[in-house]
Amino acid sequence: MHTKLLWQPTPTDLQNANLTHYLQWLSNHPHTPRTFADYHQLWQWSVAEPAPFWATIIDYFQVKLHSPYANILSGEMPGTQWF
Repeated sequence: MHTKLLWQPTPTDLQNANLTHYLQWLSNHPHTPRTFADYHQLWQWSVAEPAPFWATIIDYFQVKLHSPYANILSGEMPGTQWF
């Protein structure tokens, strides 16, 4: 069975995508620069190393937390304590 591709982003869409900007930012991150060939590699990193991944998300999106955190997460999923 073949599936028909319903939509594909244009090169301009890809260039302007938040994910593209995040990946560029991540490759130049001052503390932990990382480069990924594609979304799948990024996803694998986010699952294998969730604490560093979420730390970069907090930095990239400039999330304002009510108080500083000692750990991003502790314990195993499910039941993880966040921040």
